Amino acid sequence: MSSDKKPDLSHLSDVEKEIEEMLENSFFSPLDSAHIKISSSHFVEKNELRCSKAVQCFAEELMHVLREGKNAGLNPVIDEIYEHTKNGRSGIEAIVEHIEQNALFEIHELDKKQDVLKIRLFCDILVANMAPFLLSKNIKIMSASIQGALFKKEIG
Repeated sequence: MSSDKKPDLSHLSDVEKEIEEMLENSFFSPLDSAHIKISSSHFVEKNELRCSKAVQCFAEELMHVLREGKNAGLNPVIDEIYEHTKNGRSGIEAIVEHIEQNALFEIHELDKKQDVLKIRLFCDILVANMAPFLLSKNIKIMSASIQGALFKKEIG
């Protein structure tokens, strides 16, 4: 994540700050594998556990952060998403289907008219492709298990 101008990372959680610090200090190789749990929150109608609009929004943001990675096509999660294209789905449709079939959906009460839907998904990505996840304000990394050549680091 090093560049001339540092991006605004004030939105990072403690888990994300720890990951960012390790990336900044080259703690991991770019080709190390990271098993991450990501989360996205959305306002929904009362008791709407499977909101297609929220899933679509999460899928679009996930597609964006996956594309922004240095070696996006090498992320193992891409192979999982690709399996959904065999059903005749296009890129974003395949991601939506992947989320619908693999994500955990959780409702949190907000007020009389709305709830907050939290969508959580496990993804396997390369360390080289983690920076866009950290820059995203809509997708949060809840935990990470990063396998290096000599050790495994659990964060969160």
